[in-house]
Amino acid sequence: MEEADIIKQRFNTHDRAQISYMSYESKKFYLQTTAKTASSWSNMRIDDTPVNLSFKISTLKGYTEASEIGEGEESDYGKQQNKTIKDWNSLMNGKSCKKDFVFFIRNPLEKVATGFVQDVLLKEINEDSVNSLLFQKYLLDLGYSKYEVTNFCNFYNPNFHAQNKRGGVNSKNFQNFPDVSNFGTDNIFLPIFYHMIESIVDHWCTDIPRVINEVNQGHKMSNLLFILKLLTYPPHNVDISKIHVMDINRQNIGESLNSKYGMKINTAKAHSREPYFKHMVFAAFKKHLPLLSSFLSTELTIYSEIINKLYPLENYTEEKKLPAGVFNTDEYLVNDNIPQDFKHRINWTPLNQHLIYEQFKYKSVNVESELNKVLHLIKSEGKGSIETVLRKKEDNDASSNSSQLLVDNLF
Repeated sequence: MEEADIIKQRFNTHDRAQISYMSYESKKFYLQTTAKTASSWSNMRIDDTPVNLSFKISTLKGYTEASEIGEGEESDYGKQQNKTIKDWNSLMNGKSCKKDFVFFIRNPLEKVATGFVQDVLLKEINEDSVNSLLFQKYLLDLGYSKYEVTNFCNFYNPNFHAQNKRGGVNSKNFQNFPDVSNFGTDNIFLPIFYHMIESIVDHWCTDIPRVINEVNQGHKMSNLLFILKLLTYPPHNVDISKIHVMDINRQNIGESLNSKYGMKINTAKAHSREPYFKHMVFAAFKKHLPLLSSFLSTELTIYSEIINKLYPLENYTEEKKLPAGVFNTDEYLVNDNIPQDFKHRINWTPLNQHLIYEQFKYKSVNVESELNKVLHLIKSEGKGSIETVLRKKEDNDASSNSSQLLVDNLF
């Protein structure tokens, strides 16, 4: 048996008999979501403290994990759990339920990549890293000079800018590092930044035992079989009109909820990553897609079936009026940062695994193009050295400041 088959077999033995959600209650619906699936948005927009619920995929019934029984059935948390489970199971038994149930879902491949940021990358690199001698040594070990590393760390260090009276530098340069949008003049620090991310992604992906243990855990976890079964084979007499599934990339979830339930939710995104940063992570994962496909093949097939059911291709090819909040093709491309030249692929092809991989790759096209541009600049102006480019800029700045000082003294 090949290594990929062994990995896939081991992954499929993972307990996929249940799925857990964070559940929020509003006046007209219960909202179910998971980590990295608009969970921060839900926490900020829905005026409720979430409870954890689990659902058996075999029966679609809800229940409470044994580890949470200690919360106490008479506590507010326990009462809300029991109330939500009671309403859900009543619906599954074909009985009436006053409130709807809304489920948020997300592309499993993107969930792994963004979950990796939360579970792995941000534990290795954070706002304090630029002050760390170990982090600086890590960059030196990647092959950068002391001068390059010092300038890189100073650029993202708010204390350095304050000490050197450079308050004019946008705080977004270093706020929430490494989730930033600025990479210096002419994006000169972009190659170091990408190399930093790539090395962490490579290290994780080449540690196969760790990948096996972590790829479907924490913020990366995905189990869409529950949703597919719910949509395709609901229990007899279930009022399916009370159940709504929304893909957070395919529609403006706030606008959809506002329209359907007469609410006034803020429709803006919450805690979204900077596109350049996120897409650098995507670019670093591209070479590892064959490995990820060993783990995600079944999940991506299920996801494709769900998307083709919820957002049928004819709605777009025949230019039908879409439900409130659902993106048309152009809006979807803009919202998901996909280049416009990918439009024809989406318009004429039902979603499948191959298309999901191609979309994932396309999202990093802009950052890869800019990276190549910066590398060309370094090669042409710095003879392949970032340090040479930085020193030239420093000399030019010093000369410009001296000239300005001379002019100021004359007048």
